[in-house]
Amino acid sequence: MKLHQLRYLAAVAQSGLNITAAAQKLHTSQPGVSKQIKLLEDELGFQIFVREGRNLTRITPAGPAGDRPGAAHPAGGSEHPATVHGAARRGPRHASRSAPRTPRRATCCRM
Repeated sequence: MKLHQLRYLAAVAQSGLNITAAAQKLHTSQPGVSKQIKLLEDELGFQIFVREGRNLTRITPAGPAGDRPGAAHPAGGSEHPATVHGAARRGPRHASRSAPRTPRRATCCRM
């Protein structure tokens, strides 16, 4: 979770759930705000906004037990949903990354 993601979240809420207006207030692009909100939701493991098509309609209520750390997970486990879903998401994404690049040799001094 990054501070700018929380700023974007607050701006969207203060703009009446209008991402374009929030982006204008933040002096950034609408797709950038949308992406950061989505990344924050993915990291938390639940949706922050209720969506109908391409529109945000309201902020989701906090679940009675499912969204609090230490509470029983609705699927039967005792882990927090962000922990369960985050671990599942991180596995394939990190495994598919290529190996670190090796430094290139200097080309200015050919021998």
